[in-house]
Amino acid sequence: MGRGKEVLIAVLSLFALWQGICRAAELKVSSGVRIEWWEEEDVDAKGAQISHPIEITLKAGDFTFKGFTAYVSTYYDAPHGGVTYREGLIDTKFNFSYEIIGKLPVDVLLGLDLNLPTGTTPLRFEDSIMLSDPELFTITTIGEGLNVNPTVALAKQWGKWIIGIGIGYTWRGEYDFIRYRVENYDPGDVFTFTAKVGYEVFPGWLFALFGRYFHFGKDEINGVEEYQEGDLYSVGLSLNRRGEKWQGRFRAEYSWREKGKERRWDSVSHKYVFDDEEHNFYDDEFTASLSVRYLVDEKTVLRGKLSYLRLDENRYPEENFYPYLYRGGKEKLSLSLGVEKAIFDHVNLEFDVSGFVLWEGKGWTIHWELSDWPWYTQYRDDSWTCYGGTVTLLLSCFF
Repeated sequence: MGRGKEVLIAVLSLFALWQGICRAAELKVSSGVRIEWWEEEDVDAKGAQISHPIEITLKAGDFTFKGFTAYVSTYYDAPHGGVTYREGLIDTKFNFSYEIIGKLPVDVLLGLDLNLPTGTTPLRFEDSIMLSDPELFTITTIGEGLNVNPTVALAKQWGKWIIGIGIGYTWRGEYDFIRYRVENYDPGDVFTFTAKVGYEVFPGWLFALFGRYFHFGKDEINGVEEYQEGDLYSVGLSLNRRGEKWQGRFRAEYSWREKGKERRWDSVSHKYVFDDEEHNFYDDEFTASLSVRYLVDEKTVLRGKLSYLRLDENRYPEENFYPYLYRGGKEKLSLSLGVEKAIFDHVNLEFDVSGFVLWEGKGWTIHWELSDWPWYTQYRDDSWTCYGGTVTLLLSCFF
């Protein structure tokens, strides 16, 4: 049933969790520092983020508890003027899970995720722009409302075949998002469905196909329905290799979305309607990654990961009468290298370095000035290139 348990977890996260240095302890406490930076010379923009994550994992039989938060400092020097800086605690996330392995006709994983609003909200407008691009900063969500997400995953193994499905529903609580602009914001709830089928093609080699579906409820501001994200679909494949010394994984996924719905003025009926947006704002997305881990000895693990991301241009035209909504797509290539070392009987040290290059297409950008008029828009009629890197140092104690 070892493979069944692995797929159970993968069905929920669709991310194969690999074990590093094995520990028998039931309590793990991790903390450290992550330093990120990026720079784009052509538009004279740069940014940096320093975070101090804290994570606790408690294992008691079939029950697992995880808690995570971080203190984050983010700096952004915007194109053509405007500098902003923000620091503080982000929201605290808890995960409770209970696994039933080998006791029923199918293996079961029950989960409950909680987001506690310990982060500072609302954001200033310039903070929302600074944290709007997940390709530049790891942590882009500082604070939300109280979110509750129960999940159920089922997995079954027949010889070399493994099949798993999972469902989840997230109730998202109301909060103030952007000061003076988006307050009393009630984001729509989210329903998720995942499925995965795997086949062990050779001993230690698992090939899998998977898919995901997300349905989003309507977003409200001050009790008025304003927007609804389009349904999201994704399909992908993975190939995992597990050996005594070497572990490896190749993973590729393609995602697309339907049109969203929005509240807008109808010139025919002369009233507000809630209908499909005129064009699809979302980009189709393709991701691929190759990860390897090598067990040097019982105290040392080396690891590396090469990742690629492509976002296509969205469906809005470039003409000026659709300002601010056209996005010209982007590509990102990143490489990370790391080591995990048991430095004492109950202490592990992890060190990772990574770098990326990001190519972004033409489109609209929002800037702000420290003047009477706080923000303006500008059209980039050419692509631009951004470089960045990250250094991470984590210390984990086992009890």
